[in-house]
Amino acid sequence: MEPPSHQLPSSHLCDTLETLCQPGDDMQPQLSVRSAKAREIAHRLARREQRTIASIVERALEDYEARHEKRESAAEFLSRLRRECSEDIDLDEVIRANKKPHSGIDL
Repeated sequence: MEPPSHQLPSSHLCDTLETLCQPGDDMQPQLSVRSAKAREIAHRLARREQRTIASIVERALEDYEARHEKRESAAEFLSRLRRECSEDIDLDEVIRANKKPHSGIDL
């Protein structure tokens, strides 16, 4: 059983988005976001830009999607890193070679 929405952690934002329109309904699909902060931001932006909340949310989600579809996954990043940087470096040795003791404060 799912806890009440006010008890859900904010990290579950994706779980809190749901469509409320059933197939065959004549109503437009609606999006429910169980976040007071998200609601307040959407309302504030809609008032400031004189746009509907729906257009604000659509534009924000489109921007988010565009930014994140270009990102490579961690596995892709590590694979690319192995291909491009095939030389293995001993980081401990690099640190030891460049480590200099602090001479202390001048009094």
